[in-house]
Amino acid sequence: MTKSLLYFPWPGALASVGLILLLVLTSDPARVWQLNESLVVWLSGYNNKLLLFAGVVILLVFDFIRFRRAGRAQDVKLGKLNAQLDEFFKSKNALQNKAQKYSGHADKLKLFISDRLLEYIEYDEKFLHFKSIASEVRHNGVICYDRVVSVLEQALEQDPEMEDRQRYQDALNSVLYLWDLLDLSTTDNIAIYVANKLYECEELHYRKVLDEEESEALFSPLFPARRAAFRAVRGFIGEAGEAGNEQLVEGEVYC
Repeated sequence: MTKSLLYFPWPGALASVGLILLLVLTSDPARVWQLNESLVVWLSGYNNKLLLFAGVVILLVFDFIRFRRAGRAQDVKLGKLNAQLDEFFKSKNALQNKAQKYSGHADKLKLFISDRLLEYIEYDEKFLHFKSIASEVRHNGVICYDRVVSVLEQALEQDPEMEDRQRYQDALNSVLYLWDLLDLSTTDNIAIYVANKLYECEELHYRKVLDEEESEALFSPLFPARRAAFRAVRGFIGEAGEAGNEQLVEGEVYC
């Protein structure tokens, strides 16, 4: 804590008291003996009294000037203090506004998170519910699939007539195809299915390469890759001629 810059006018006050005391003593003849004779003679002169009075006035003026300077310095100090207080209150108000703003954002964020959590919980409940239903449906579907396939295979094993045999075989192929479609309902199952087919094709290919006695292929492609390539570039090279067909593998026809 700093000290005050205002000072009491000691010089002027002491000089005034001293001058008044001298004038009182010199004005009373009964008390003149208490003073020095030379001092009494000096004070009896009018000019000397004016000189003392002027000295007191000078000291009072000096005290007044010093008081004014101290007052100005105090005003400057108070102005700085008021400015600091204003800045402090402004910063306090700004902090309060910012706190209210962020508290509002925090409340909105809490509401948003709670809403999302409720949605996720509800979604998880629905997902588990549908998952249980899907598991039950898949279980029943597997049972029905096994029954249908077993009946069709038993019917084929009984050597039916050619027409009935073709119908049973078509029905069995349709059931197998439908089962593959149902099994490919997710991306993971699609990836597993494609990988299994690739492994199967590689196995058949290497079996054909290693078995030199077997000349015929163990499987025939439903849609050859060369045919797909020719169809893809048809718009760029025009219609394929006889020379293009001669380059195809035997058994494949460009169309």
